[in-house]
Amino acid sequence: MPHRFLNPRNLFPNPAHHAATLRLPAGTAPAPLTLTDALGRAVRRYPVPVGPETALDLRGLPAGLYLLRGAGPARRLAVE
Repeated sequence: MPHRFLNPRNLFPNPAHHAATLRLPAGTAPAPLTLTDALGRAVRRYPVPVGPETALDLRGLPAGLYLLRGAGPARRLAVE
């Protein structure tokens, strides 16, 4: 099944280095967030966002492409 991706302006900066911000559109159902690597392995888990924006700590992650799932459609994130 293909992934639905959200507008990339809602996850920034992208590419990111040590942190990124996720901005959720109004009406998004709250859910925990999971960051997966290119092989689909969960590399980070984040709690349910409590507001319209949440900070994601990316420190210690190797450079690469990731997929953020939860609280709406999946989002692509590049970490440099």
